[in-house]
Amino acid sequence: MKAKLLPVRAMLVAALLAFNLLALNAFATVCEVTKTNGGGFTTTIESVVDNCDGSHTIVLRVEHNGCGGPSCKELSHYSIEAVPGTYSNVSVDIRSGIMTYDEIDMGPNLGGDPFQGFKVDGTSNIGDGDAGVFAVTYTLTGGLQAQQASAKAGQNRQIVSFSVADFEYVMTCAGSGCNEGTGLNGNVFHDINGLTDNLVNGTGIQTPGGTALYANLLNASNIVVNAMAVTSSGTYTFEVPAATYTVQISTVQGINGSAMPQTLLPSGWVNTGEHVGTSAGSDGTVNGLLSATVVTGAYTENVNFGIEQRPVPQNNTAESQENPGGSISVPVPATTFVASDADGTVVSIKITAFPSNATSITINGTLYTSGGFPAGGVLVPAGENGNPTQTISVDPINGVVTVSIPFIANDNANVSSISTGSANVPFVVTGTPGGLSGNVYHDSNGLTDDIVNGTGTGVAGATVLYANLLNSGNQVLATMQVNANGTYQFSNLANGTYQVQLSTNQGVVGQQIPTTALPSGWVNTGEFVGIVAGNDGTVNGLIQAAVANNEITVNVNFGIEQLPLAGTATATIQQNPGGTITVVVPPQTFVDSDPDGTVQSIRLTAFPANATSISVNGTAYTVTTFPGAGIIIPVGSNGQPSQVILVDPADGAVTVPFPFKSVDNAGFESLEPGLANVPFSTEYVPVDNNFPATGYGTLAYEDLWPGKGDYDFNDLVLDYKFELISNTGNYVDMIRATFIIKAFGASYENGFGFQLSNNINAADLYVEGYNLTESYVTLSPNGTEANQSKPTIIVYDNAYNQMQHPGSGIGVNTEETAPYVTPDTLVVRIYFPENTYTYAQVDISSFNPFIMVNKDRTVEVHLPGYPPTDLANTALFGTWEDVSDPATNTYYVNDHNLPWAINIYESFAYPKEKQEVIWAHLKFAEWATSSGVLFPNWYQNLAGYRNNSFIYQVPAN
Repeated sequence: MKAKLLPVRAMLVAALLAFNLLALNAFATVCEVTKTNGGGFTTTIESVVDNCDGSHTIVLRVEHNGCGGPSCKELSHYSIEAVPGTYSNVSVDIRSGIMTYDEIDMGPNLGGDPFQGFKVDGTSNIGDGDAGVFAVTYTLTGGLQAQQASAKAGQNRQIVSFSVADFEYVMTCAGSGCNEGTGLNGNVFHDINGLTDNLVNGTGIQTPGGTALYANLLNASNIVVNAMAVTSSGTYTFEVPAATYTVQISTVQGINGSAMPQTLLPSGWVNTGEHVGTSAGSDGTVNGLLSATVVTGAYTENVNFGIEQRPVPQNNTAESQENPGGSISVPVPATTFVASDADGTVVSIKITAFPSNATSITINGTLYTSGGFPAGGVLVPAGENGNPTQTISVDPINGVVTVSIPFIANDNANVSSISTGSANVPFVVTGTPGGLSGNVYHDSNGLTDDIVNGTGTGVAGATVLYANLLNSGNQVLATMQVNANGTYQFSNLANGTYQVQLSTNQGVVGQQIPTTALPSGWVNTGEFVGIVAGNDGTVNGLIQAAVANNEITVNVNFGIEQLPLAGTATATIQQNPGGTITVVVPPQTFVDSDPDGTVQSIRLTAFPANATSISVNGTAYTVTTFPGAGIIIPVGSNGQPSQVILVDPADGAVTVPFPFKSVDNAGFESLEPGLANVPFSTEYVPVDNNFPATGYGTLAYEDLWPGKGDYDFNDLVLDYKFELISNTGNYVDMIRATFIIKAFGASYENGFGFQLSNNINAADLYVEGYNLTESYVTLSPNGTEANQSKPTIIVYDNAYNQMQHPGSGIGVNTEETAPYVTPDTLVVRIYFPENTYTYAQVDISSFNPFIMVNKDRTVEVHLPGYPPTDLANTALFGTWEDVSDPATNTYYVNDHNLPWAINIYESFAYPKEKQEVIWAHLKFAEWATSSGVLFPNWYQNLAGYRNNSFIYQVPAN
């Protein structure tokens, strides 16, 4: 379809629609049919697949919106009508929530249900306040059937009916009907050279490393529609209808109707590429997923994947050699670097970091020192066994040391090893006994990376540390203060096994080991001999190390860190809701910090006092069900819990204290617990919520509907703000609605009102603050408009009786040549019965504002997409420029989707009378033609955004 350029005014409105000013939506096709059971339950035909063998696989999705109370009971069973003998393969997939069920009853007789079929029996924890989603998958033979589905909750049998046409619509819409001879196929290749030849090819493979592979076929929503094991020759085939699919290769087999599983390969294996076809190329993202389009009557072939094994580097030590001392560089034997590739060849290694115990390293003639070593490492060509083909030499530091060079391996598929190898070059000094040396690291992430590392330190806080050398009888042989950079060394040691202790207590030579201690708030995080991953298995500030061959054993390393802290804070006092109502515990009440890392989680250590129950992330606990080990709750970057915590306090004026400890990124808890105190009062504590949250919004109207009019959107310019006052149980007590009539460029005498959600019974409300001066509006005794099915509030019935015409110009405050009239402010108060309507039920963001044109109560103008009230004359729909069609939920737009009203969430600088918006707001056209991508803030007063000569300015009267 060719794109059509809209007229300037059409661009104006199209852009306003995209900005969410006009509440218009662009609809995408959803291949589902949803019907409402009632009591908060809905049933949706999610998918229908013709299996091309006379059977169909159907998925029904059941959802509950979490409502509670008398009308929203807990589900006891869910029944589906089907002709006996035609259904099989029934399964249930719980997708969200905490629902459970006892069994699947295959019927066909279902007790009190008014039909035959099968049911999910003994359900619980869905309905009656518990939201959730589950899906029922089953197979029908002998063709599709009209079926009923019953959500039995309490005494209510809430039944919906689906016709054969409903099922056929979903199948046809999704393209999941039977189409013999249509599908796709492909190969999984053991592609040992990857994409280095720009081809996905190789030898077909079924079980890499002995693990089976599966081809999972996904629809556009990443739902599994078919799955199969890859054949022994590496092939797979799917006979499916025409559509666009994604094929996934994984060791996890997908389940039809369920979400895509993880994309996994066996340990040590990686994806090398994906491509449709046998020619050169790839899909650009190496991830085990490939999109392919199937057309009717043909197979899309060679939807191909490549995988291979990673190379593996090794730790290897060269023969000891004499340390030359000084600044002499010594060649490293190429055979010291060892790596292998199980299915290809090693082509290079990368030295990832500057080696330990070296002054410099020279690679292919280029000398590097510690400060100048590249952060990304140095790549060196190598033979297939990992031996470098370029010369590498090192200048060791003086003494008996071992230079350790860390490296990774790269294979001929350009894939790198995950693990790091080490090429070790030991140096000795003839006639000199060996020794032990190591480091004390401030290791703020502990062993979470399985490495003892960090920043060298000789102190914990302000307290110096000592390294004490012990023999097998724990007698002190030597002691030294750890250097400021965290290093220590014991020399002139005979060959043998020793133990090193790290402590704030200095040992006395010849005496027994002193107490192993660190300052308060500090802990040991791990000990290990070496610079690679690992630890000695016991985190205790002690490590065993051996001296052999008169060499110095290096990197006898310790890690320490500071514990996190948990503080005490008290939330703002709030009204006790009483009964079994839960309230949110403010996240900021949990105060924690970590001096040298980050807090990752908190642990509630005990059930809080003065609480009947608590809930964490949707799971409820009482004092008897609270876990003995406590509850771990993740926190955000601000240290506050990222999961919702609720509490039902005991009645009365009480404080609920939550005892907790903080857990840092090293996995250690705070030494002392903190307290998050939540106080409650028996007095009423109001809570204010504003809409819009940022201040006033603006409504602007054209009043010549169903004719288009001059389209300058100033027939009424009205600022508005709603203040919802609720109690701490989130029930709304009162709405204070403020309306400021800024301008009306109309000769008509128009009124203004708005309608609230149909969740609210108008008879429950009491309204005051409106101003009615004419006789065409009829109110009920409580102040709402009479004869309306939804609560309707009329704010005023004639703008000219609110703001007096200045004697010249059209309307009020739209022409600068006319005197300025002070805007009129009206404050309407709407009172609600106590503890009846929640903030969500009031749903103030969906309020439906409208004008009544020229004192005719039957002529209403609403925002686009918003329906009229019961008193509007719907015979005007579809006349003049209007194309409203209630059957398609189309309201108050013309054939170009141009509206008669706009709504923005801040005050609007409106144009003068008869001046178009695109003249006043210079970026508006670009924003409109880009569908809102360019200049989304077109209406703001920024440089180059406005021509103020077209915008109404308040004149100096």
